[in-house]
Amino acid sequence: MTSRIEARKDFFAGLFFTALGLLGLAGAADLEFGSLGAMGPGFFPAVVSGLLTLTGLLLVLRGLLQGGLRAKGESFSPGAPLLLLTALILFALLLEPLGFLPAAFTLVFVGRLAAGDGRWIEALFLALILTALSGVLFLWWLEMPVPLFGDVLTDFLSGGEGA
Repeated sequence: MTSRIEARKDFFAGLFFTALGLLGLAGAADLEFGSLGAMGPGFFPAVVSGLLTLTGLLLVLRGLLQGGLRAKGESFSPGAPLLLLTALILFALLLEPLGFLPAAFTLVFVGRLAAGDGRWIEALFLALILTALSGVLFLWWLEMPVPLFGDVLTDFLSGGEGA
């Protein structure tokens, strides 16, 4: 049986996923969707955002049906969702100047810290492992056209001899 605290977490996680999915759908609205046989640039973002929205709505419904809003003695802290949002924004801001690996490391590290249990050593190791695995997956296997390291970091590591 799900406790009211867990149901409340489901509810708020569902709201977050729904909002994120709707934001993705809005961003993909101007892109050509295409078809399953000839996918356009908006196909994947729209499908993923739609699934994220659906998952969020199901979590909201689950939280409501299990009495998630009636938990007594617990206050909602926006710290974790804001830290997750910060991790996503940092990834977007760091991807171009620093490259994929530093941006992915920051995303995982800051995202893990959102758990709020103070395990920063665990966050460090998790970020290292997931960054390496995502580098293999996205850059090597899927051949995404994203540099490992961006111009800012490359210039810094080479002593500032860049353009």
